[in-house]
Amino acid sequence: MTTEKPRWIAVLAYTALRLLIFAGVWALLSLVTPLRGLWSVTLAILISGAISIFALNRQRDEVSVGVSGFFSRLNARIDASTRAEDDDSDEAQPGSQR
Repeated sequence: MTTEKPRWIAVLAYTALRLLIFAGVWALLSLVTPLRGLWSVTLAILISGAISIFALNRQRDEVSVGVSGFFSRLNARIDASTRAEDDDSDEAQPGSQR
């Protein structure tokens, strides 16, 4: 019996790790460089984004599976609703008599 963790945990973990990487890079930039304010935040976003591309590859794959599964189920529900609507409209053709 395999116990697979819910997909929202993968999204939460990925987001938390991204924020931790950003906070660490921003703190390091604030301590080491003379950059302050918007410049340090902007540079921290760029650097942490580049780091997370390589460091969080596995987590990003887990999140993408969860998100694509969510939207696949959502699209299936929309398609089923559309088919049900079409079936109802086929039954009530304009030429039919009451």
